[in-house]
Amino acid sequence: MRLGVSASTFPRWAGDAVPAFVLEHVRALAPRVASVEVVAPHYPGAATRESLGEVAVRRFRYWWPASGETVAYGQYGGGALAAAKGVALTLAQVAAMTRMMGRVDVVNAHWLVPQGFAAVLAGRLRRRPVVVSVHGGDVFTLTGGLSRKVKQWTLRRADAVVANSSATLEVCRSLQERDYEVIPMGVEDRYAQPGAAPATGGFRLLFVGRLADGKGVDDAIRAVGRARRAGVDVELVVAGDGPLRSDLEELARAEEVAPSVTFLGWVDAEDLPGHLAAAHAFIGPSHTTERGWREAYGLVFVEAALAARPAIGTRNGGITDIVVDGETGLLVPERDVEALAGAIATLAADRATAQEMGRCARRRALATMTWPAVAERYARVLDRVLEEAS
Repeated sequence: MRLGVSASTFPRWAGDAVPAFVLEHVRALAPRVASVEVVAPHYPGAATRESLGEVAVRRFRYWWPASGETVAYGQYGGGALAAAKGVALTLAQVAAMTRMMGRVDVVNAHWLVPQGFAAVLAGRLRRRPVVVSVHGGDVFTLTGGLSRKVKQWTLRRADAVVANSSATLEVCRSLQERDYEVIPMGVEDRYAQPGAAPATGGFRLLFVGRLADGKGVDDAIRAVGRARRAGVDVELVVAGDGPLRSDLEELARAEEVAPSVTFLGWVDAEDLPGHLAAAHAFIGPSHTTERGWREAYGLVFVEAALAARPAIGTRNGGITDIVVDGETGLLVPERDVEALAGAIATLAADRATAQEMGRCARRRALATMTWPAVAERYARVLDRVLEEAS
């Protein structure tokens, strides 16, 4: 099987801050297929062609000069010029996919639009089967008008659709009834022998993620303040950066917990295991935003589970697929600071139970959420659609 992959979330160069989950996904699939080729939008400074081990990468141009290619990789912006670039990106995506389909047997498009739409359209022209992977953000927002119709058409015409969580599946089904697969993105197990949490000192919580609306770091800070005022010796370490950082630092001062809240800034992936090892639990109190964003899956919850750390989360989006309340962590209603503080106090008061939850979380993650497990399930889907198309 020659596999083609389309994505807009793909590293532009070594050390790029753009999430690498699609690259990790295709690397996990590579031993199961004859070849892998990825097409992604070009970006100023990125190579138009390169090989990343067994993965061939082609980045297609969609605007001239190259310095104007600025509407992919989370930088869409607004206005008439950005809209024109968005149309150009979609048309160039269709052209790139059509060319690639002459070199591959089956295509996996990551994100419903524009990648899924372009792949399905090109697949109908070149008679190649297409599997569309839906990651959540592509269905949680822009659900009206033309966007809705494009998404419905893509979901209906794809040979197979894979949702990354039960929350994403629910929204997909509200757009188009059909058979779906639910397979998460995986996480590399970098914790051959996860260490025990620190035996002394305050109960340390770790948050990892973008400091932006919906991530709930403000609720975590307020909950830490409430817990400390109730006599709980707890501290919060925040690993990440984003537009709300200064507001959150001010909130920590206002809540009089600034000495107990540490902002690390952006943390490289290779440094994350060390920060998890120093923590007693992970905290991720995400909530649905006014625009409809929610936590589609939450890979960092899986990372924490593999490190044998329990999680405190909310019943938001795909978090409930990862955290089993009372077994691998604790779940509370979103935006409920009092309940969040109570969950913190519960784990801090019984560290032995917290450690057992962490061990249970690791066992569960190893069975279903590592890259080998995920790649095996994806390979079965790809084999099936290829057989049905032949």
